[in-house]
Amino acid sequence: MINKASTGHILLTTFVLLLVTSAAATTGARGTRKPAASYELHVNAGWNLLSLPLDVADGRKGVLYPTAISPAYTYGDSYAAQETLQAGPGYWLKFNSPQTITIAGDSIPDMTMHLHPGWNLVGSCSIPIATNSLFSYPEGIVTPKYFGYDATAGGYYETDTIQPGSGYWVKSSEAGVLIHAVPNTTPPLISDSLRTVILDSINAFANRLPHADDSLDNIALMNYLRTFPEFEVVDTTPGSVWARFTDGRLFIRTDNFGIGDTVLENKSVEPTPMSEGQPPRTPADNLPFYPDAWIANAMGSYYDGWPGGGATQTVGQLQAWHKTTGYALATNAGADVWDLKLVRHVGVFYISAHGGSSDDERIPFCLWTATPRTPYFDMLFKDDLDSGYLAYFTGSNADDGSGNPIEETHYAITPLFVQRYMKFDPGALVFINACESYKRAAFANACISKGAGVYAGWTNRINIEPAIRSARHFFDRMLGTNQYFPENPPQRPFDADLVWNDMILKHYDLIPSGRGVAKFWLTPVIPNYNLLAPSILQAYPDPVPGSDDFYIDGLFGDNQGLANINVTVGGNPLGIREWVNSTKLRLDPPTHGGDVQVTVRGRTSNITQYTEWHAVFDYTLNGRGSLKQHIVMNVDFLADVHDFRINIADAPIFPFPRYIQVLNTSHADYECSGIYVNPKDTSIIEEYWTGSGSVPLGANFMFGSLVGPPNNANFGQLGFQSTYYVNGSPTDLGLPSDVSNMLLTMSTAYTIGGGYLPGSNSIGSYSLSWSDVVPTHKPSPNSAR
Repeated sequence: MINKASTGHILLTTFVLLLVTSAAATTGARGTRKPAASYELHVNAGWNLLSLPLDVADGRKGVLYPTAISPAYTYGDSYAAQETLQAGPGYWLKFNSPQTITIAGDSIPDMTMHLHPGWNLVGSCSIPIATNSLFSYPEGIVTPKYFGYDATAGGYYETDTIQPGSGYWVKSSEAGVLIHAVPNTTPPLISDSLRTVILDSINAFANRLPHADDSLDNIALMNYLRTFPEFEVVDTTPGSVWARFTDGRLFIRTDNFGIGDTVLENKSVEPTPMSEGQPPRTPADNLPFYPDAWIANAMGSYYDGWPGGGATQTVGQLQAWHKTTGYALATNAGADVWDLKLVRHVGVFYISAHGGSSDDERIPFCLWTATPRTPYFDMLFKDDLDSGYLAYFTGSNADDGSGNPIEETHYAITPLFVQRYMKFDPGALVFINACESYKRAAFANACISKGAGVYAGWTNRINIEPAIRSARHFFDRMLGTNQYFPENPPQRPFDADLVWNDMILKHYDLIPSGRGVAKFWLTPVIPNYNLLAPSILQAYPDPVPGSDDFYIDGLFGDNQGLANINVTVGGNPLGIREWVNSTKLRLDPPTHGGDVQVTVRGRTSNITQYTEWHAVFDYTLNGRGSLKQHIVMNVDFLADVHDFRINIADAPIFPFPRYIQVLNTSHADYECSGIYVNPKDTSIIEEYWTGSGSVPLGANFMFGSLVGPPNNANFGQLGFQSTYYVNGSPTDLGLPSDVSNMLLTMSTAYTIGGGYLPGSNSIGSYSLSWSDVVPTHKPSPNSAR
């Protein structure tokens, strides 16, 4: 670690690298980012300690290192295999021969890595970094020795330089972050010590305000700020005071995230339209590509412990719900500045924080982070503050111990920060649960331009309790976890458009406050059925005769490749024949009943049941004497008979009879026997019947029916054809028409009732009988639908 006192002012260095095919590196201007870079990485036979030298579009190990013969192992408290690699950590990978691998992507602007106590595997940036230019926070927690690995040079070696593409061991005494920093020789226009005095005095003044009338508090604070010549402009708008230092840095203070406010004026703020210069990209009707969820809370102790749980508890719940549905929590998903600089390939991004804006176009929306403002961080973040990526934000945060808030100054990110550092997964959902996060469209525009498919936010000041309620409801209904005021029976996942409509119907999209009403808003307004989890509506066989296709209807997103979807019935996978569209899948027919579930890129759907019945239809004809025809028809068939919601929050219904799928295990066994003797001379046999066999399902034996709704009769039909012998001559054997057709009724317990159909003809008297047909894998009352 270098001595901070000996280096002057210190800031985060922005790294830009464009490596051409000759692997010559050039350094770009500070604060820029050059795409389409490539890096040639040389690996040895055996184990290699590697990292990503660039920000890649697809981080899967099989894409980056297709010739590797091992998983990619990173290290926490123990080794763990990672399918997707990210910039920052180091990874062990094994190869069977020396080779050169080309990595393509964007240059990595900063090197910020999270540390845990003990040994850490850390990665690299896009250019070589001297280890003595690395800083830790907290300071002094990292030992000065860094170890790389080279199998051809005897194994581990100590290094003083972090090379692009390599990984290194370093030891930390406690949890923290590792940051690359270099001396800055440009003197600040306003010294850090003077700015500290100014901001500390503002905090002290804000904490002494009466907090009885927000408008009067803001006017008092505005007049106080105007006493400092270091501010070139100071103004106030409803809910906030903002100022700009003479060196261009921005300061904002809001009276936001109210607690128990009442409505003072019956109006709401309409969101401004998307910028003409940045039309929104239409998102795919899709699940996010990567199953990583970044769910964070920037709020302090004052916002915990409220009825229903505070901000921290809500984040814990949302994280658990996403994991239940198949999402992986993004590594080090926090709300600090250095955390947010590492947002990459995130499918869901949620943060609970202060937000502040202004009616003045010169003031962008600012999103509070969990990083408190300190002189040390001012030096580290100098470039970001001077470039407008970060601003100073004063707001309530900690509890003073008696239920009153303490105001603090933290760093806040702006739309420029999003453009500079963050990257979302195509189709990702971004939900900024903060005041005024959609008062203006610039922040939404920035998120969508960096890959997000849907942006959600609020048009005005919000209150903590209803804001948390709305977030829980929104994610619970989209994920189908049924943990927040659950529907009964449980509810399947729904898309963003329907969930938003449900919030409107329940008035969860409106939050009253002292500055009017805040509206929950989505961009695009019709978000094209953006999904967070696949959802099953119903399953059924193709009713067209001769077809063996099987279909599942629901919400699955656009075709993401058949290799990325898995459908199981009873735990056994079905072959995927076609991703027909976002609401229909065509599959191989199942061979049995059981739980049905669809998984798309690791995200799991609700579970429904494909119910199975085994029916035995017994046909007996008694002719003259002991003549007898006996046909036992064993029919195995399947059907989806669960009721389901067509729309969110509706009661489940059983709107129509369901097609059945008859299994190939169905068959009919027959036997014809007996004689008829001359009543006048019993030694003379006038007629005898013979013949027996088994007829498989097919043209000569069939069963067709519809089942349900419960207690409604449906037409069923048996078909049977074979040959028996009358006095040695072949004769057609079949079922009389008056018993080959029947009515079948399914009960509310999904049992198909038994029946008895008698009849007679010139051959004899006959009957068809069957007992109650009891199902297996019947619909569970606890399954979401």
